[in-house]
Amino acid sequence: MSGYHNDAFGGNPTNRNYSPDKAKQRMERILVLSKIGAAILLVILFVGFGLITDKNNKNSKTEENIGQETSKQSYSNKECFTLGSTTQRVIDVMGEPNQYNSYSLEYGHSSIYLNENGIVVGWNNINNELKVFLAKPDNNAPLIRKGSTRSDVIKSMGTPSFINKNIWRYEKSYILFNSKGKVTNWKDISNVLKIAN
Repeated sequence: MSGYHNDAFGGNPTNRNYSPDKAKQRMERILVLSKIGAAILLVILFVGFGLITDKNNKNSKTEENIGQETSKQSYSNKECFTLGSTTQRVIDVMGEPNQYNSYSLEYGHSSIYLNENGIVVGWNNINNELKVFLAKPDNNAPLIRKGSTRSDVIKSMGTPSFINKNIWRYEKSYILFNSKGKVTNWKDISNVLKIAN
């Protein structure tokens, strides 16, 4: 599995050992990029908050708001990070990573995936090692069906153990999304998904 997620983000799992100087330079670069990303994210959040409030008044939410909504939930909980968190936020919560490159941070067997700006875009939370949070499951949420949004899945299932591009996993079960963030298929291997029949 580790080969898959590193290849998906352009990393090479056989080339992770850096000299201390190179490692320090890479970390400094990641921190600078994360600060730039954080500033951009704050502007997006301030602008987006007005859009979210307006759309909430109309009782409709779009898939573009999901990262902003989950980030607000995470930042109210000082013990966790989430989608949209900066590299520095992850380090504040988790401490220094065991290994890292430009697109991932490794903690034990678990990985956190980053975009080119050092912003969290996914994770593989093996053995529940990561302090990551999107939302708690809502027992009153509608069941998942084809066409459900990512927000619908989060309401129904809570925080996935694995997010990588258009695949979300809960234990060994997984849900596939299309490019618009709508559910296209699933495989409930662990029998944990709340799926409509």
